[in-house]
Amino acid sequence: MGSFNTSCFASQQTIAEGDRCFVLPIIQQASFNPVSVTHKGLNHSVYGAFMSTCYANAYWTPFAGMLEATYADYGRFTILDTPANRTRLLFFFDKLAHHAAVTHLGENTSHDTAINFKQLLTEKSAILGKLLSERPLITLDTVNSEAIFFEMVEVWEQLTQSVSESRLFCTDLYGPLKPIQLAVLQADACTNLVEACLTADARYRELTSVRHAFDLAIADLASVKESNTDKQWVHIKQLETFKESIKNYANKAQSLPPGACAELDLHMDRYLTQELSVEALYCAVSPTINSLLVLGGLDALNLTIIPMRYAPEDYSNELGQAYAQFVNKTSAAVNAIRAAWLAESGD
Repeated sequence: MGSFNTSCFASQQTIAEGDRCFVLPIIQQASFNPVSVTHKGLNHSVYGAFMSTCYANAYWTPFAGMLEATYADYGRFTILDTPANRTRLLFFFDKLAHHAAVTHLGENTSHDTAINFKQLLTEKSAILGKLLSERPLITLDTVNSEAIFFEMVEVWEQLTQSVSESRLFCTDLYGPLKPIQLAVLQADACTNLVEACLTADARYRELTSVRHAFDLAIADLASVKESNTDKQWVHIKQLETFKESIKNYANKAQSLPPGACAELDLHMDRYLTQELSVEALYCAVSPTINSLLVLGGLDALNLTIIPMRYAPEDYSNELGQAYAQFVNKTSAAVNAIRAAWLAESGD
């Protein structure tokens, strides 16, 4: 039997076995409040499919941070061992432990599988299940633990089987239980989305790179330190200022991605207590800034986050090439229409 490749939701380029990619856990959006309807004499309370039709997260929104991975065929991913991935898996699993529903076995026992995330933790991890009840969760010790990462990978592999069958449901900040899915971006597409964000409209024109956003945020800390002599107040205020500055400089249209505050706090706290140099801090937080710029790039190109879907056995990226040609031909036709309209209107 052949392979099951997948597609990058932003570029529509085929992702095949061994390709580097980023996996984004996402949750379906819903309207703020349910809508009362009557159908065939029965009253129902249903939710709409979105809160707003603006931005990349109009219909599906990030539920946790982007995970760097390689595609392992058949809808599976090998999660790379990086500090950012360790932090983001911890955050993802913590949200599921507190907000995921228990899904029961269905009629089709091959596909309608049961999933009880807390039970899965008990079965697959000796440390992780206990750890997720503790606070603070994301600490230097938990992120650096080889044993915890090993357990998280075991849980991830089991969990994603349920996600691929659309069996995992969770609540977010409000509203009903909604499905959890995975969205996939090809690694080069992420690089190009960052570039798209940096070269987009006036919101981003003052920014030139990930490093530039970082340097601007660091510069903002000076005014906080000068405004108060209370060391504890300054420390807390600098943490908040750094996060707000990163958000504002990297992508004004969006809030920080889920888990980003914990990532920034972990490293920024060590910088403010002089455990990290400014260069070490940059290395630690640049993946977080990069993620925000990727989301900004989606907005800049008016792209929408959608769940992963399989692609045929496309080993040569034939589908990706065909899609690129389709977009180029359509763009040329639309550009000609716009040029004719502008010429006619005299603009």
